[in-house]
Amino acid sequence: MKMSTDCVNCGMCDRYCPTQALQISVEDKECTHSFVSGRCLDCRVCMLACPTQSIIREREIDEEPFTEKDIYKAPVAKCKRCEAYTFVSEKNLCYWCEKEPTQEDLLSDIRQKLFG
Repeated sequence: MKMSTDCVNCGMCDRYCPTQALQISVEDKECTHSFVSGRCLDCRVCMLACPTQSIIREREIDEEPFTEKDIYKAPVAKCKRCEAYTFVSEKNLCYWCEKEPTQEDLLSDIRQKLFG
């Protein structure tokens, strides 16, 4: 299994993997995605849960299937809004907060609906 650079560290793969074959950990401001192929059921729930389709599943023979392997690492910071770990960026907003409309946008939308 591999992760593409499109990964946004949303945590959906870790959250929904039924066997925890794919896990995300954060230590010293670095996020690590690790994978244990011997635990994987090949159910592809991680791939379905990934909003950016960043998980690449390979069918290669693994000589050590129960050894945890790091498949992706990146520096992280806390999201400015929700404090979830997100990749370091100019905005430092996690995937979900960045997609969420601002209060100004919501109020503008309400005003527009009320007053045309």
